Amino acid sequence: MLIVGWLLTLLGLIQKETALQIVGMSIMLTAIWMGDTTPPNTDIQQREQQ
Repeated sequence: MLIVGWLLTLLGLIQKETALQIVGMSIMLTAIWMGDTTPPNTDIQQREQQ
């Protein structure tokens, strides 16, 4: 998939900490693209805050 190649390129260009943040964002974006408008990670964070 194009997303995989894009992530690998980013991981090679940026620091590990930033890479983790981008990977997390990419996972949420991928979930939205696949039709899931409520990414699991966001849902978990909202539950922890409540």
